[in-house]
Amino acid sequence: MLYFHGFPSSRLEARLGDAEGAARGVRLIAPDRPGFGRSDFQKGRGLLDWPEDVEVLARVLGLDRFAVAGVSGGGPYALAVAYRFPRRVTAAGIVAGLPPLDRPESLASMSWLHRLVLDLASKSHMVARALLRIYASWLVRRPEAVLSILSAGAPPADRAVLARPAIREAVLNAFREGFRWGSRGCLVDLEIFRKPWGFSLEEIETPVHLWHGERDATIPASLGRVQAEALRECAAVFHPEEGHFSLPINRMGEILEALRRPE
Repeated sequence: MLYFHGFPSSRLEARLGDAEGAARGVRLIAPDRPGFGRSDFQKGRGLLDWPEDVEVLARVLGLDRFAVAGVSGGGPYALAVAYRFPRRVTAAGIVAGLPPLDRPESLASMSWLHRLVLDLASKSHMVARALLRIYASWLVRRPEAVLSILSAGAPPADRAVLARPAIREAVLNAFREGFRWGSRGCLVDLEIFRKPWGFSLEEIETPVHLWHGERDATIPASLGRVQAEALRECAAVFHPEEGHFSLPINRMGEILEALRRPE
């Protein structure tokens, strides 16, 4: 099974501490996307370039069939793989995933800050690049301060998770890895998210499992419902008390169990 998400692969194990044994018998592979962690930056990429990378990796590892999953900004990438290889991908898992943002109604549901960042990435590269450089520098020098700000505006479930020492350290390390080579990878991701994906949700033939927290303040649950309604075959679960960070931590066992079920 291949597992794709918004955090660098080297920190995946620390995020699975509460999976309650569900990872047993599951092979987890989390490659870094170009420009993140230890993966080299590449210019001019689109969302549908990622499935080709996955296909090469799967061939090298001898994987004929596999499941994919994506958390947050990893969601579009998991769906791209499911769309591109409907006969090889057994199931796709979307956890608090970002929907297509080329429709105005999708952006309207997000906070003003997230809308601003996405608009700058698509319309004003110089400003976005400058802001991301400042953010990356701040993140490297004072990651605890960044995490404290995130926690302050988060719902109770997220604050509780981020206060746990093991999870807090894992998230801080993920921040550092994500900006190992600077902010270029992040900027490209934001540009990709804002553009048309190159396929529609309705075209995905692979069965999709979708999880979203009703308390998610980063990607509102309404956007999860948009995806669930558009996908051909989708089993959606909306947890009333979970937020954006707490969902993949508290529900990892449930997620892995659903994705490893026999066909």
